Amino acid sequence: MAYGRHWEWRGFGTISPTIERRVVALPSAGVPERTVTDYYLHAGGTAVNVKIRAWPGGGSLKVKRLLASGDLEGPSLWEEDPEEDHAFPVAAPVLTRCLEAIGIAPPSSATAAVGDATGLLAMLTRLGEPLRIVEVRKRRRSFVCSGGAVPVLVELVDIAAPERTASLGLEDMAELSAHSAAAEVAIARRAVIDAACRFGEALRPLTYPQAVAMWAGGGLVADSGAG
Repeated sequence: MAYGRHWEWRGFGTISPTIERRVVALPSAGVPERTVTDYYLHAGGTAVNVKIRAWPGGGSLKVKRLLASGDLEGPSLWEEDPEEDHAFPVAAPVLTRCLEAIGIAPPSSATAAVGDATGLLAMLTRLGEPLRIVEVRKRRRSFVCSGGAVPVLVELVDIAAPERTASLGLEDMAELSAHSAAAEVAIARRAVIDAACRFGEALRPLTYPQAVAMWAGGGLVADSGAG
């Protein structure tokens, strides 16, 4: 996960042993392997990614914004502002801004800071429709592919719930910003596309909001109809 602007491609499905060996042979990204539970806040029609991340001893409320969607199988451009990754306790105005990002009015009880992920989840569960909370349990391993013009972060994720599947995430590490030249942005995008050709074989390209929408509707991301 890289803060700032970056191109991201993500695929879901079965990662073949050949592809997994190819990925784990890459240098480590220096991020410890971690098992986390992410609770995605889904309200139909939004591409903003809002989630509660919980791990032993910690957690946060995070917003990730889509700037430009790719073509059907191409990468998308995202903005991850470190100031929108909120460690607990989360103040009431912060919670309001995060919920409004997906078109949800905050609960009337949100007048004080929320101390932890458990308390926030309990509060949001009481809201009911149209908000849906999708629990995704993951084991994450991160590597760096540095063979091209721009290094690419390669993330292998084993997903235990809401279905047992896997995910491969690719993000450029070009450190783009709103001031980056168009040529820099294009080079970073090309690096992610090249990495997807190398590592994304037989996976179903989806953004996380797309995957969460499918899970929220009771579907599967790795069903037999996946390409």
